[in-house]
Amino acid sequence: MANGSLLLPFQVFSMCRAGTSSLILGGSLEQKGTLAFVQSVSGRLEVGHTLELPSPVMKLGSSYPNSLVALSMLHSSYCSICQLDGTDLKLLGSEATLPSHYEQTFSAFDPGGQALVTAGANNTISLWRVRVQSRFNNTQNGSQEDNGVEENEESLLIHLSTIKIPAKNSMPTINGVCWSPDGQTVVVTGSTVYLYSVERGSTGIPKRLQSFYSVPLKTNANFDYKGCVFADPTTLFVFKRYQDEKRSTIVKYTMAAGKYVSQVKESILVLGTYHTAYDISRDKEHIAFGTATGQIIVINSNTLEVSSRTQAHMYCITGLSFVMKANTDDEVIASCGLDKRLVQTRVNGIIICGKETMNYGLLFLVTIFVLVIIEYLTS
Repeated sequence: MANGSLLLPFQVFSMCRAGTSSLILGGSLEQKGTLAFVQSVSGRLEVGHTLELPSPVMKLGSSYPNSLVALSMLHSSYCSICQLDGTDLKLLGSEATLPSHYEQTFSAFDPGGQALVTAGANNTISLWRVRVQSRFNNTQNGSQEDNGVEENEESLLIHLSTIKIPAKNSMPTINGVCWSPDGQTVVVTGSTVYLYSVERGSTGIPKRLQSFYSVPLKTNANFDYKGCVFADPTTLFVFKRYQDEKRSTIVKYTMAAGKYVSQVKESILVLGTYHTAYDISRDKEHIAFGTATGQIIVINSNTLEVSSRTQAHMYCITGLSFVMKANTDDEVIASCGLDKRLVQTRVNGIIICGKETMNYGLLFLVTIFVLVIIEYLTS
C-alpha cells in the first residue's frame, strides 16, 4: 500500500489545515481524544505536539487569522476551542452550543476568524462571535459591539442567533457547513442545501444569518447532500450521496446578482462507494475526495472531469486536505484512513514517499518483470 507513509499511533477521524504547510488531526487513542499538530519537514509530514482530550475528536474546523481550532467530541454538545501557539496546541476551553447540537457538531470559522457557525444533528444552525482571550498572549479577537446579547466575561463564544431547519422524516439532516471566501454567505448541507446571507454590524462583525435560498426538497429522494466547498464567492460545489446506488456525485452551482442560484452541472464522482472526505486546492483548480474504499479521486473544478484515481489506503479514508510542502510551491494531498496511515499524494495520483515519489503502476510492472527473470534463471 502506501510504502513510505507515516504510521500513526492513534486513529484519525477528522483533519483540517493549520496553515499552508501544516495540519491538525483529530481522533482517538484508547478511548481518549487526541489532537495532533502535523507539519511538512524536508518533504515529509511529521507529527509534532499532541493533546489528550476526554473523548474522541470527531469533527474539526480551523481559522488561520487567529490560529484557532473548533472541535466536537463524541457524545458531546460542547464546542471546544484550541489555539495553536507556534507548534503547540493549547485547549482554551469549551462552550455549550445552544441549543444543544446533541452528539455531533459541524463547525466553520468565517474567513476573518471573527465568527463561528455551528450546526448539528438537531437541525439547528447557530452563529457565534469569537471572543478568545489567549492564555499565552494578550490579544482578544473581535471588538466590542452591542448585539443585544448578554455577554459572560469568561465566554469564548458569544451566542448571536440560532435558526431551526425542517427535518426530513423526523431524522437528523445536517452533515456539513462552510463559509464563502468573502464571508457573506453560509452554506449548510443535509437533506437539501440551505444558503444564508450574513448580516454584519457597524464594525463588520457578523450579527445574524438570514435564509435566502434552499434547493427544493424532493420527497422520497434516495440521496442527501454531504458537504460543500466554494471556489470563489459565486461558485459553489456541493456533494451528493445516493443511498441505494452507493455512488456520489458533485454538483456545481453559480450565484449571480440578487442571490440567484442556478445549477450548472452534475457529474458522477465515484461508483460503488461513497465519498468520505474532501478538500479544494489553494488555487481552486482541483477538488480531492477520499472514499470508503481508500481511493483518492481528484477532479478538475472547471470541467468536473476526473484527473486521477489513487488507491492510497487499505480502508476508508477519514481525513483529507491539501497542504504545501515546506519551502516550495508544491501542493500535495495529505490523507488519513482507518489503516492509521498518513499519506501524501500528488494531484496526478503519484504517492509520495519522503522526498521521492513512487508510481505504483510502474512498480508493479517492474516487480512482475523481476519475478519472471528470477523464475527463468532458476528453472
